[in-house]
Amino acid sequence: MPLLPLANFRPVFEPFRGQSVGYVRTPGNVGDGLIEAATFQLLRAHNVKVQILDSGLVPVEIEAILLPGGGNMGTLYAGCRQIREQVLTWGRPITVLPQSFTHPEPLPYARVFVRDTASLIHRPDAILAPDLALGLTIRVDGEPDQDVGLWLRQDQESQFPNHSSLGDPIRVVRSTQDYLRLAARFRHVITDRLHFAIAALLCGRQATLLPNNYPKNRSVYDTWLKDLGCRWLEEPPILAMTTWSITVPVDIRPIIPVEPKLTFIIPCMGRLDHLQQSLPAALAQPGCRTIVVDYSCPQGTGDWVESLDPSVTVVRILGESRFHLARARNQGSRLATTPWICFLDADIVVRPEFATTVLPQLTSGVYYRPDPIVEGTCGLVIIARRDFDRVGGYDECYRGYGGEDRDLYQGLEQWKIRPGSFPAGCVAHIAHDDRRRTEHYDLQDIQTTMMIGRVYRSIKYNLWTRLGRPLSIQDRERLYNRVALALLTTQPGNRLDFDIADLDCFSGNARHR
Repeated sequence: MPLLPLANFRPVFEPFRGQSVGYVRTPGNVGDGLIEAATFQLLRAHNVKVQILDSGLVPVEIEAILLPGGGNMGTLYAGCRQIREQVLTWGRPITVLPQSFTHPEPLPYARVFVRDTASLIHRPDAILAPDLALGLTIRVDGEPDQDVGLWLRQDQESQFPNHSSLGDPIRVVRSTQDYLRLAARFRHVITDRLHFAIAALLCGRQATLLPNNYPKNRSVYDTWLKDLGCRWLEEPPILAMTTWSITVPVDIRPIIPVEPKLTFIIPCMGRLDHLQQSLPAALAQPGCRTIVVDYSCPQGTGDWVESLDPSVTVVRILGESRFHLARARNQGSRLATTPWICFLDADIVVRPEFATTVLPQLTSGVYYRPDPIVEGTCGLVIIARRDFDRVGGYDECYRGYGGEDRDLYQGLEQWKIRPGSFPAGCVAHIAHDDRRRTEHYDLQDIQTTMMIGRVYRSIKYNLWTRLGRPLSIQDRERLYNRVALALLTTQPGNRLDFDIADLDCFSGNARHR
């Protein structure tokens, strides 16, 4: 897990959702590499497409340019400032990701984020946001094999140039990955390198931060790190430094960025009591994100979810008096950025072994359901995001309880996406009566809504096969409405008739999604 939840970084990245942006690197060390690794993780999490730029030949699709976060705003690092001045001539709005200022820099950036309150003195119009490394997700293998390590910087920011230590950590390692591995070796890291302290915290180690020669360290500590368990010392301690050269052994497994593989999408309207049981289980799954769709829930689902865990993405669909499950699922899927999505109902609880059992077996071109299907799990499905988009998502023509899930599975197989399975023991269903299933639909009779869906689905896919193409949304809406009207008004035992000859698909006027 990152040190701060995704919600803390939304003000930085949400304005760019769905856009293509350029990213310009500036000189930095392996600690700055932590920021960059987090930057690209967070861009992907917010569905932002990014290209690295190294010249003023900016592709036409680039809508904005991002400058890296770090601690080089002002005059202390002249090379970084020269790059920023050059980028300002490239003709795109510039956003500076969370930085620290050593001196004022009144250049005409479109937006500036700072990671500490002291920097607001030099840039009063800036927006306070966390250092992006606090949003980095990594996996750490192994336990520390050293006790306390005192590491002090040996450059122009040093406050303690003559104090004995194990050295400057950026001079011991050559990569950001090894920077993390080095921090992970120590039970307790004491340092004036801001990102070595952050590296220790990311690895689950104890960290104590010391001052550097301008207010950056103290201000970042007061603004963010103090609440994350970091400690502060004004002076480095006197330690018996028995190890003067630390190497990173090759037998320690790498610490690598972990990109979530799957997103749970859980719609909720009037099922908060179920969600309060199922959501914590979903949040405990490694390698997974969660999106909850509050479909005008009268119980305030969205507020409860955000109070439980701000890292959960909440989609709020307002002003609806009746539930529309297909629409809720589709709306949630639009914010998923992982390669796989899993549609859960609020009454499905994933067991602790779900992710470790299911994620390794996922293969493109296959969709997955529990085996065997037990009561309440028919709608549970795992699909590759690109396959879900290819089939067009759930058919939102369905009204009432049931049918949209079977429609999706038939559509997937129509596109030659094969069915697969995972053990049903990986999930559990919260038992309840049919009243809970239908209480937010106009039509309460499950058998009738299921029959409407079966007839509609049969005709829809028969026409698709005959025509060699899917029906337009307009044709599907007319078809579903006519099937529903015929079934609701025809007496049992009578012939069921409705006209489809005027559908656009027969006239050459078909308008596809």
